[in-house]
Amino acid sequence: GKIRYDIDSCVGCGLCAQVCPSKAIEIVRDKKWIIMHCKEGAKLAAPLKIKIYVSRCVFCAQCVDICPRKCLKMSDEFLLANENKLDKSLIVPGP
Repeated sequence: GKIRYDIDSCVGCGLCAQVCPSKAIEIVRDKKWIIMHCKEGAKLAAPLKIKIYVSRCVFCAQCVDICPRKCLKMSDEFLLANENKLDKSLIVPGP
């Protein structure tokens, strides 16, 4: 089924995009800047999030299995054909 994405749980590791055989997952920068603390001190960073193109998805669930935060889930919703591959119903939005 269509993939559901919990944006608040996502840490932007990118494992889902790496494992996707159909390149249906795109890494995007979040619009909100945050302060990250590291050994060198505080830094500003734009966290990575994902955008899922359902029209490219082969529903293999590899992204669901590899996600360390379990923020991706397969739903029971199956899509019908759509002439416009960039239609809003075929893109699970990122930030």
